[in-house]
Amino acid sequence: MSGIDRNTGNFKRALPNLHRALELFQETGDREKIADVYFTMGTLYWDYSEFPRSLDYFLKAGAIYRHLNNTYGLAEVAKNRGIIYYAMRDWNESLRHYREAGKLYEKLGNRLGKSKIMHNIAMVYEYQHLLRILSDRGKELHLMFSIGKDQVRGAHTQEETINLYIYIS
Repeated sequence: MSGIDRNTGNFKRALPNLHRALELFQETGDREKIADVYFTMGTLYWDYSEFPRSLDYFLKAGAIYRHLNNTYGLAEVAKNRGIIYYAMRDWNESLRHYREAGKLYEKLGNRLGKSKIMHNIAMVYEYQHLLRILSDRGKELHLMFSIGKDQVRGAHTQEETINLYIYIS
């Protein structure tokens, strides 16, 4: 039920259901399901921009997936951690996790997963390049940037781009 609650934006219902599921899986000792619940909790906190908590839950899921030799679970954790670090504008950590995910997807022969990671890596470099252009020139540009969970596209004047650069730096 918590997956439905998460997908419908019902954070208050999803979280207690996930905690209850976690308790049940801990009682039965189902490590795979425990990792899956941690993964879902990481996703839920990510949806609400609670990035440090999200990273903690992904880390917990990853530790279990590693112990279980679940390469796909590890790849998904690394990908999501890369996305979160991207949202936090920590480029080095984002790239580190994306590269880890890429290696894992490659090991699995998962070409779709690998191609998505290559796209995400390119986005990091593209965003860094746009920031350099904005800070160096301050000309009016079209830029897509994140505000919370939403992406906005728009033209920005020199003053707006400088304020944007200061805000996300």
